[in-house]
Amino acid sequence: MTEDYYSTISNQLHKIRERNQDVVNEHRKLALELNDPKLQTIAENISILGLHILSSLEDEPLTGIELANLLEATRGGISRAAKTLIEYQLIQSFQPHDDKKKIYYRLTADGANLAQAHDEMHHKLEIAFRNQILKGLSIEDQQVIVKFLDSFINFRPNP
Repeated sequence: MTEDYYSTISNQLHKIRERNQDVVNEHRKLALELNDPKLQTIAENISILGLHILSSLEDEPLTGIELANLLEATRGGISRAAKTLIEYQLIQSFQPHDDKKKIYYRLTADGANLAQAHDEMHHKLEIAFRNQILKGLSIEDQQVIVKFLDSFINFRPNP
């Protein structure tokens, strides 16, 4: 049985890129994909976390805590990004009538358009990655890469 390690490798490399704050090129690529000049400008001012919040809200509204857990971010980071997304009218916050303790976030039409463009950009990058980098690697090579990247991501120097 052959197992494809692409998804694991891709997720690990994405974590490395996020840690290195490599957002400028991603924003540029995203802005170029958009047909709406207003959204092009907004996309350049939204953080990577903000873009991932938009993509996370495509299926259903979520609370800040749910977003923090899903995106492995701090609640403060989610709150700051959500505030910016609300200012740009990409998301709305609301409280259900039966639970005034929780604040949920949902996409606006512009937020949904930007989330879709962000998803499409990631899809194109993943196809290019698969074709350019992983195409020539055996499953065994992919296993070694997965093991290495997992060790790299979880590495913590001794105090």
